[in-house]
Amino acid sequence: MSTEDRLVGDDGRPLRRGPDDRPPVALSRDVVFELLSCRRRRLALYHLVDAESPVDFDDLVSRIVDWETGSLAPPRDHERTVSTALHHRHLPRLAEAGVVRYDADAGEIHYRPSPRLEESLADQRDDDLP
Repeated sequence: MSTEDRLVGDDGRPLRRGPDDRPPVALSRDVVFELLSCRRRRLALYHLVDAESPVDFDDLVSRIVDWETGSLAPPRDHERTVSTALHHRHLPRLAEAGVVRYDADAGEIHYRPSPRLEESLADQRDDDLP
């Protein structure tokens, strides 16, 4: 059994592997805080963590728009604003950190598990989601 097969989290439970069977992403506390510093990026991560990988880009945009607007009609061009922010800022930053693989041509986002990120994200969930 290799070392990677025995990876466990701080709680002693085995860590889940990403969709490409690579071990979970190890992030420093500083990187986790930086990634979670933006509410829209946290919303994207809630959906990516909960959904089956890969996630369709348009589905992610729709989900974030729903969460941001609740029962109200979205402001004009809000969907385009969310789409642009995800495409140009948030998904590239998550990809740079190794948490996602974003294929813009296919419109797919593949999430790679990160126990430290998911633990910190869970602490914010009740405050962020309706």
